[in-house]
Amino acid sequence: LNSLFSFHFHFYFFALFCVLAIMAVFERNPIFDDEAESESSSSDDVDDAASDYLDQEERLIASDDSSEDEPPDAKRTKAAADQDRKFTCKSGRVWTTSVPSATQTRSHNIVRQMCAVFTTASGIQCPGDAIKLLITPAMVNVIVQNTNKKAEKVRREWNEKNPDAPKMWKPTDEEEIYAFIGLLLISGVFQSSDESVSDLWSLNNGRPIFRSVMTENRFKELLRFCRFDDNSTRAARIKCDKLAAFRDMWTMFQTNFKKMYKPSAFLTVDEQLVSTRARSSLKQYMPCKPGKYGIKIFWCCDAETSYPLAGDIYAGKQPGQTGRMNVVDLVKRLVRPWCGKGRNITMDNFFTSIPLAEDLLAKKTTIVGTLRRNKKEVPSELTEARGREVGSSLFCFDRQLTLVSYIPKRKKCVLLLSTMHHDDAVNEDQEGKPDIVLFYNETKSGVDTLDQLVRVYTCKRRTRRWPMVLWFNTLDCAGLAAYVIWTCKNPDWNARKSQRRRLFLMECGKNLVDIVLQKRAASPPQSLPYTVRKAIEQIGTATSTERSEASKEEKHIYRRCVFCGRKRDKKVKSTCISCRKPCCNEHLRSYCEHCDVNPSTSQ
Repeated sequence: LNSLFSFHFHFYFFALFCVLAIMAVFERNPIFDDEAESESSSSDDVDDAASDYLDQEERLIASDDSSEDEPPDAKRTKAAADQDRKFTCKSGRVWTTSVPSATQTRSHNIVRQMCAVFTTASGIQCPGDAIKLLITPAMVNVIVQNTNKKAEKVRREWNEKNPDAPKMWKPTDEEEIYAFIGLLLISGVFQSSDESVSDLWSLNNGRPIFRSVMTENRFKELLRFCRFDDNSTRAARIKCDKLAAFRDMWTMFQTNFKKMYKPSAFLTVDEQLVSTRARSSLKQYMPCKPGKYGIKIFWCCDAETSYPLAGDIYAGKQPGQTGRMNVVDLVKRLVRPWCGKGRNITMDNFFTSIPLAEDLLAKKTTIVGTLRRNKKEVPSELTEARGREVGSSLFCFDRQLTLVSYIPKRKKCVLLLSTMHHDDAVNEDQEGKPDIVLFYNETKSGVDTLDQLVRVYTCKRRTRRWPMVLWFNTLDCAGLAAYVIWTCKNPDWNARKSQRRRLFLMECGKNLVDIVLQKRAASPPQSLPYTVRKAIEQIGTATSTERSEASKEEKHIYRRCVFCGRKRDKKVKSTCISCRKPCCNEHLRSYCEHCDVNPSTSQ
C-alpha cells in the first residue's frame, strides 16, 4: 500500500506541474511576454534596415540604368559642368578651369619673319669682315679721336711738371685700334684674361703674335688712354645720364646688332651681370650670379642662337628721374623692333606680369614666363601647394591668357603664364609636366647661354674704369654675334670641328692685326729688334731683308756713344741692333741669332 501511494503521489504531482506549465504558456505569463517583446522588436529593426538597404540598391541600379541610357555627349557635358570651376583673385579678375574650344592657329602665333641675316651682311669674305659689321670704322674713329685727345692732355701735363724728362705721344689711328681689338680677341682665345700683359709679351712664355704686332708699352698705353667720349664735355652730359662716358658707343653697338640679323620665332629677355669690383654707382650685388658684383645689363636675345639683339644697361635712378624703374616699359622697349611678327618672348618672374602680357598680345606678340605668387591677378587657390600631389597641374583660363600651377616637388608650387598656349596639355613621358613648362625650359636660357659663351673666351683685362669693363663685354658680345652671322652665311665652315667659335675668334684677331703686321714686317731689318723679326717669322710672315739707303750711309758716320757721354767724346760706327743707338765696344753686347734672351732689346 505504501508503494502504491507514493507512485500515485508522484504521478499527480508531475501532472499538476505540466498543467501549470501549459497554462503559463497559453495565459502569456509576464516573464515570457518581456522576452517575446524584445525578440520581436529586434527582428523588426533588422527587417527595416534590410528593407532600406534594398531600396537604396534599387535606386542605385535604377540610376545606373538611366545613365546607361544617356547619350555620350550628355555624359561629357555633365562631366564638364562638374569640372568647371571659377576662381576670383584680389583684383577682381575671374579665372575658369574650363578649356577654351580648339580653333585654328591664332594670328598671334603665326610667325611672319624667319631667322636670317640681312643683306647688309652679305658681302663678308672673312671672319674679320663679319666683326667689322658690328665694330664699324665710324666707331673706331670715335675711339681714335678721344684716345689721342686724352693721351695728348696727359703728356702735356707731364711735360709741364717734368721739363727735363719729356714724354711724347705718337697719335694712334684706325688701323692700330683695329689691331688693338684683334690682340684683345686673341688674348681671349688663349683665355689670358687673368694673365699679365708682361707675360703675354714674354720671350719665354709669351705668344709670338703679340710681339709681332706692337710693343708691350704701346699696348699698355692704349689700355690706359682708351676713351669713348669727349672728356671736355662729359661733366655737362653726366648731369642727365650716368652712362655719359659710354652712351654713344653703346648706342652705336645696339644699332649694329639690330640691323644685321633677323631672329628666330622665340626670343628671351633676361639679365646679365658683367663682373667688376670697380668703384661705380652702376655696380650691383647679385649673389646668384657667378661674379656677385658687377654692372647689370638687360638683354633680349635669340633663344636658339643667343644672338644679342638689344640691351639696356641698368644705371639705377637717373638724374631727374622720379619713381622706380618700370619693368613693363623696359621689356616693351627691348622687344619693340620685333613686335607684330608673331614671335614669342620667354622671361622669368622678374619681368612677367598680366598687364605686360596683354599689351604685347595686342601687338601680336606672345609671352611665356614664370609668375610671382604675390601678384594680385593670381587666385589664391593656385598658390596653395599643400595637399596636392607631386607632378599635378591646375590650369586656369581667362580669354587668351593661360595660367598653370605645377607641383614639381612636395610643398613647392610653380606658376607660369602663357599667351601662346590655350589648352591643358601635359606630357606623360616627362613626369606629367605641362607643355607650358616644357616650352619654358627649352627657351629660357638665351641670355644665360650668351653670358656663359662670352665668359669662356672673354677678352677683358683687369681695370678700375667701368667704361672699359663695358667695352670688354661689348667686344665679347660682338665676337659672338659675328660668329652667328658668319656661320649663317657659311654653314659648312669647319662644320666637323668641335671648337668652331674658338677658330673663328682666332681668325678674327688675325684679320684685324694683319695690316699692322704686314707694315711692320716690311720695315727695314735694322729698324726692328731681332726678337720681333723672329716672332714675325714664327707666325708665318716673311720679313724684309733689304737695308735702307739711310742705314747704309749711317755705317760710315761716326757718332758719340750714348753711354760714354760728352766728356769722353768717344765716337764710334757701331750701333745697337735693337734701338739703333751708337754704342762703343765697352757698352755693346753681341748675341747670336739662336739666342732667345737679349736683355738689351726693347720689346
